[in-house]
Amino acid sequence: MEPYRRIYKLDLHATGARIKALRREKGVPMDVLLDACGLTSSRTYYGWTSGTLKPSVCALFSLSRLFDVRVDDILVFQEVETDDIKSR
Repeated sequence: MEPYRRIYKLDLHATGARIKALRREKGVPMDVLLDACGLTSSRTYYGWTSGTLKPSVCALFSLSRLFDVRVDDILVFQEVETDDIKSR
């Protein structure tokens, strides 16, 4: 692999922390967030914020509109060493 090529993976814990922080910063009540994302239970939200679940593309779009930020401002990526990928 070329040395200039960079590979990134989604950091679920950091992304979840970002979602939680944005919700607090923007003062969005839980029921409003659930409704905006089409969720019937807060369980999914807590899965996102704990880093055990990935938000869907539709949920990310809804969150970006709700928080008035870009999807890129919600997601947190981590660079992966290319040697780690070669060994898989």
